[in-house]
This record gives sequence, C-alpha cells and structure tokens, in this order.
Amino acid sequence: MGFNGATHEHAKLPVLFEHLSLDKEEEEEEEEEEEEEEEEEEEEEEEEEEEEEEEEEEKKKKKKNVKKNAKELPPPPNSVTHCDRPWPFEESLFLLSALSKSNPRSLSSSLLGAHPPSDSSCCRRRRLVTLSKLRPRR
Repeated sequence: MGFNGATHEHAKLPVLFEHLSLDKEEEEEEEEEEEEEEEEEEEEEEEEEEEEEEEEEEKKKKKKNVKKNAKELPPPPNSVTHCDRPWPFEESLFLLSALSKSNPRSLSSSLLGAHPPSDSSCCRRRRLVTLSKLRPRR
C-alpha cells in the first residue's frame, strides 16, 4: 500500500510541475506583451515629442515672418506722419492772411486747396481743426 501510495503521490508531481511550467510560460508571455506595450508607448511618446518640436519650430518661423512683415508694413496710425510735421512758414503766413478774411466759408475752401503735394484727408481735417482753434471767438 505504501508503494502504491508513493507511486500515486509521484504520479501527481508531474501534474503539479506542468501547472507550474504553464504559469511560467504565461508569465513570460505576459512579460513579453508588457515589454512590447512599453516599447509602443515609448515610440508614441517619441513621435509626440517630435511633433511638438516641429510645431514649435513652425511657430518660431511664423514669428520671424511676422517680424519681417511688420518691418515692411506702413507705420501704424499713431506714428509720426507728414500730418504731424510742422507746417512750412509760408503756409503759416497763408493761414494768418486767410484768417483776416471776413467770410469763414471762403477761408476753409481756400485752405483745402492750399496744401502741399501730400494732400490727404487727414491733412485737410488737421487744417480745419487748426483753423477752428485760431478763429477769434465772438
């Protein structure tokens, strides 16, 4: 009986070891799968980093282009233009002589045509505002 019992116990051992060997194989397969997943994640992260770097480079290029274009654009409205420069002495004399006229409508119409070659609407407005300031108050 002891022999049969021992044989019976020995017969169970390979089954136990088979179970252990299956666990080892499953663990190895799981480890391989985890390693593959980690590698894929690392590759994805690297690709994302490369894309971010490319986007940053594009932004830098756009900023450089904007700076170049800003140099080529005309000055903004607040900058000094020909309207901000002082009027020539002859024009100042013309304004004074025009102010002495009695009819203010003829005064404004004569001033509109007496501007130097850079005749623009902003200059006309400035002249009219200046004339309104120079007129004597009644």
